[in-house]
Amino acid sequence: METTKKYQLPDLSGESGNAYAIMALVKNSLEKEKCKFRVRSYLEDAMKSDYEHLVGVSYLTLEWLNHRIEREAKKEKVSSKK
Repeated sequence: METTKKYQLPDLSGESGNAYAIMALVKNSLEKEKCKFRVRSYLEDAMKSDYEHLVGVSYLTLEWLNHRIEREAKKEKVSSKK
C-alpha cells in the first residue's frame, strides 16, 4: 500500500516556483515537524548554486522529511501494540 506524502513541492510555475517561496515551504515544513536542526544546513545547501540545485535539494529534503515521518509512525504503531 502506497502512502501519501505529507510534504511535496508545489507546481513550480508561477509564484509558487519562486526560490524564496520554495525555501520558505521547506523551512516551515522542517520546523513544523520539529527538525529545526536541519534548517540551517538545508538553506546553506539550497543557496549554494542555481535554481535547479535549489529545487533538487528541496525535493530531497522533503523526501527525507516524509521518510522520517513514516518511520516515526511505524515506531508508534509498534509501541502501541506492546
